[in-house]
Amino acid sequence: VFRHPKRAITGGPFDLVFVDPPYDRVVDLGPVFAALVDACSDDAIIVVEQDRNDRFDFESDPSLSPMNTYEYGDTLVTFATACKHAGDQP
Repeated sequence: VFRHPKRAITGGPFDLVFVDPPYDRVVDLGPVFAALVDACSDDAIIVVEQDRNDRFDFESDPSLSPMNTYEYGDTLVTFATACKHAGDQP
């Protein structure tokens, strides 16, 4: 998935997606999220599990918009929506 995310993510549109990457690869998720958004429905929910000490920076990536994050020990679970038109100008 990390090498060719557009080829790895097929099907859709998806309404609910769970992302549980290897914790040491969470910073590499930008291209994966960009490809995932294309396969999601307009109101899709994406649930991302990650380590609280090695988390993905949602603010630096326009693909997902986080809604809520919950902490469970060293684990974070973030619920986000897909931003299908993040790069579009009004």
